[in-house]
Amino acid sequence: MKKAAKPYFGMSQTQIAILGCLAFIIILVLGVFGYLITAGSSAYTAPPAPPAQEMASETPTIPAATETLAPTLDPALPTTVPVPATPPSGWVIFQTTGVELWLPDNFAGGDMFNKRSETIQRVNRLGKRYVNIVAGMRKEDKSTLLFMVDKLQEETVKAEV
Repeated sequence: MKKAAKPYFGMSQTQIAILGCLAFIIILVLGVFGYLITAGSSAYTAPPAPPAQEMASETPTIPAATETLAPTLDPALPTTVPVPATPPSGWVIFQTTGVELWLPDNFAGGDMFNKRSETIQRVNRLGKRYVNIVAGMRKEDKSTLLFMVDKLQEETVKAEV
């Protein structure tokens, strides 16, 4: 008759072997994680330095200082875009220094930079529906060059610096 194995800590030899294998696997996993954290994996480290380039043995040539590159223009292309001198019929021109805007004649307003009070009065004469717009015009700072109001839809158009 076979003698029964002596239990250790209340476990059989098979149970102790399984427990030892599990401990070994845990230590192995912790070791791999430790390696990845300390040594770094390719996902967490800086990209490798580019390979060293070999220096050319020849000295590069530099163009002489007398050579100049001048742009060549195609004589067939127009140098300026022709702009009509007057707005189309039924349109009004709004302009100030450096800015010119043509809108249909249902717009009112003007130069807020040089003729601020005249422009505000022009919109104020449109009636009580424009009281809020006139109040907004008075609050505008000096960056607004032109201010126009659509008399039909009460929409404002501003041209700022």
